[in-house]
Amino acid sequence: MSDAVLSKARELGEVLTRSPEYLDVKAKQKAMFNDNSALEMLKTFHLMQDAAQKKKAQGLELSQQEIKSLEKLELKMASHPTISAFHESQRRYQDLINKVLETVIKVQREEQEEDLIREQIPDYKPEKK
Repeated sequence: MSDAVLSKARELGEVLTRSPEYLDVKAKQKAMFNDNSALEMLKTFHLMQDAAQKKKAQGLELSQQEIKSLEKLELKMASHPTISAFHESQRRYQDLINKVLETVIKVQREEQEEDLIREQIPDYKPEKK
């Protein structure tokens, strides 16, 4: 693998960890971990989720009551201010990551298109970006 590519990836990772979106995730995460009601809710949800996954792994179906309990707790968590603020900050950070990936893909596509044009038109001079 190219050292230059890995070096740029590391640089990008460092820039991302200084982005406002990432810093907001860390701040909201800290607030959530300092909120006892949020922690209890998350702990309960993860225990219920683990139990449901184990049951499914054994080939068993969840009861309607188990499904309703999970859904009810998910709704309760979505309305909890600290948890919902954390999830919203995670969404914004994921949007940033998606835009980064879209940009990388766009650059690669543009380069491929220019390569195809160069093959067809020997005197082709691409526009400067």
